[in-house]
Amino acid sequence: ADPLKISAAVIFGMNAAGFVGTALTHTHKLTDITGTGAFVASSWATCAALLLHQRAVAPNKPLPLRPIILTAAVTLWGVRLGAFLLHRIMTSPEDNRLSKFFPKSGELPIRLAGFWSIQATWAFVTLLPVTLACRRPPPAAIARLGALEAAALAAFALGLACEAVADAQK
Repeated sequence: ADPLKISAAVIFGMNAAGFVGTALTHTHKLTDITGTGAFVASSWATCAALLLHQRAVAPNKPLPLRPIILTAAVTLWGVRLGAFLLHRIMTSPEDNRLSKFFPKSGELPIRLAGFWSIQATWAFVTLLPVTLACRRPPPAAIARLGALEAAALAAFALGLACEAVADAQK
């Protein structure tokens, strides 16, 4: 299966469900957890499709490490950020920045649908490097990790730590 199609289906599907939930409940408490959840779910779905394909066509070859590591990184980031944002919105009133997207009495929720469409598009585009890493990899992608991957993991860990510290200071 094409990881681009899988990613689009997961991200746009989850954001469509978020739109419906938000439109019905008139609360933005679903926004952040749906957004970060879509990143994690899409990366898992595309990586799983790749690994299933790999096992089917080459059962004795090692699994590709790069997509697995990228999926793990997206998962760590999404769980950390999603938990922070969910805690923040649950312990505070509505997010006033998003109130303007709710329809007034008698209006259709067009602005709200636009908000969710932009969020889905942003997630899909932002996740493209991970999604494309989950395409059927060339043999080099199955090799063990080297210095470049170690440096990338260190940069990820540093960025994740900085983001967590910044969020803790809010």
